[in-house]
Amino acid sequence: FAIPFHVLRFPSRPAHTWAVNFGRLIHRSREESYWVPLSRRDGRQALYRFAKGGRLTGLSGIQPGGKLQVIPFSVLGAQGSRFNRINPSLPSVPIAVTGFNNVLERQAGADLKWSVTSGLTLNATANPDFAQVEADDQVVNLSRFELQFPEKRPFFLERSDIFSLAQGGGGGGGSGGGRGGDVPQIFFSRRIGRGLSNGTPVPIDLGMRFTGKIGKTTLGFLNVQTRETSYTENDVVKIEPVINWQALRISQDIGRRSSVGILATFKEPNPAGNDRLGMAIPRYASKDYNRVIGFDGNIAFQKSQHQLQVMYAQSWTDTLQNKEDQFVWRIQERWQNRWMGYGFSYMETGRNFIAQTGFVTQTNIRRIGMSTNFSTFIRKWGIRQLSGGVRTNYLARMDRSFSNPATWQVNLNFFLELERGIWLGGAWNRSFDTLSNTTRINSVHFSPGSYGYGQGNLSVSTNPGKPVSAEGEMRFGKFYNADILSLSGELSLKPNARFSAEPAVTWTRITRTGPLAFGGNQYDYNSRMIPRIRSTYSFTPNFSISTFIQLNIDKRRTQDAFHLNTVTTNFLLSYRSPYGHSFFLAFNQFHDDALDAVNSFDVFARKPLRMREQTLVAKMSYLFNL
Repeated sequence: FAIPFHVLRFPSRPAHTWAVNFGRLIHRSREESYWVPLSRRDGRQALYRFAKGGRLTGLSGIQPGGKLQVIPFSVLGAQGSRFNRINPSLPSVPIAVTGFNNVLERQAGADLKWSVTSGLTLNATANPDFAQVEADDQVVNLSRFELQFPEKRPFFLERSDIFSLAQGGGGGGGSGGGRGGDVPQIFFSRRIGRGLSNGTPVPIDLGMRFTGKIGKTTLGFLNVQTRETSYTENDVVKIEPVINWQALRISQDIGRRSSVGILATFKEPNPAGNDRLGMAIPRYASKDYNRVIGFDGNIAFQKSQHQLQVMYAQSWTDTLQNKEDQFVWRIQERWQNRWMGYGFSYMETGRNFIAQTGFVTQTNIRRIGMSTNFSTFIRKWGIRQLSGGVRTNYLARMDRSFSNPATWQVNLNFFLELERGIWLGGAWNRSFDTLSNTTRINSVHFSPGSYGYGQGNLSVSTNPGKPVSAEGEMRFGKFYNADILSLSGELSLKPNARFSAEPAVTWTRITRTGPLAFGGNQYDYNSRMIPRIRSTYSFTPNFSISTFIQLNIDKRRTQDAFHLNTVTTNFLLSYRSPYGHSFFLAFNQFHDDALDAVNSFDVFARKPLRMREQTLVAKMSYLFNL
């Protein structure tokens, strides 16, 4: 393939010498080859350590592309959404009256990209539309905390790595991954333009992002303004005000692999000025605001593989009466060589720390985590690699003794990779958790108390480079005082270069033991099944059709039949020109349960699905490269 010089950014000079490396993954033989060999010491970042790569010379008389790109777009279509009106004061009227509103959607907007310098870029968007973005996968939430779904909107994905505070690395002492898990995130872009209770997102009026690097300093600034929106939640009409969202990131490289930085986020409802006028410039509210400032340091030692990471953040929330304990701090130390590694972390999160522009699962906690791992190549008896490790988490409330844990986990895991590209894995997890209130998890209710339980996990996956590949996982054991069995599997079918299909299904059953001590609307059993299928057909490399369909089916008592709760359908026809122009035709539908339009409403005899939302839109954009 060819990379045109006009799509790259570089300073204008008579001649250039570039540090570069090339890699290729050959799935059928499971071979990775590189122009300049990589060092396993550098781990996942080895390919991006360009100072260790080769040198591309003889580049003379070349010029970068235009500094300004403008992409205006237009959207035309229809959008419909369901509404419910409840009037129990009139006996002659059904308890719920359901209707459907259809509106014609006509809008125009534009995206702009300006290469201020070879290292700094300004992106802006006006009235953006994300109709071509696929719906989220529905998953079974087997925790008592909010799930974090990945960002899919293009404007927020580009250079999103800049706006993270001390999130690098996964094994950080049993944190469950660098992003998400129980490590607080100061900035999480899906908070902007969030989905309301009626399923529609809050519209975005304007947004701008300024990112890049000057010498050893990395800069990032994001400013987005969302529109005032009214919606109904629990039969009450609410108003989502105009909100100005901001994120500022500055990071300074120190030496070859270390850095220090600052990240600040601002959520400013009804900022000063004309509140109904979208303005993607910094504006600040006099009340109801939430602001967070955090600092981080990442130190990678030159003569060893040790890495030290520290972070501290402080929040200011105007609506809080108690202004104390609005902080979080964390320290993490890691070491890794080509065979083994370890990690240690300690974190405290104050009870009043709030990051409304971020993602925080728990507050008022102290957590200590440790992990060890090993990985060795065997290359005998058909075995390619053996790896595994141990992770532990210990969590206590800050207002109680550290010797009195609220939660702890111990996880043992191993993975066996065969020469044929088959992965076999297993894990055992021992957990302890304390519930302070009656807690609902996947529609099953658990009484307050302390619970200790163990679970096993088995997984298998085949070579994804084959025309037919598969992966599956089984989870079994105890879950608080319930029995759990969860099965999931996915096929990947690629009969030719044009067509691919990925059918998948997840099935989970939770049966709580002991007598049922709750009311009629609380359950001790749930069996849930979520089948889905993705498919894509490419007429050409630039013209394709893709579909995504998923169902959510469950039953809440053993004597019930399975009930279809939701159906999600996405259809997308897309054309992306090599010159940057694009055309999308998107059709999205979402069905779910509505209240019965009869007086004898029964949760165990629900009516069939009713359409909640439907959109059919055509979106066309044209690139002007100036």
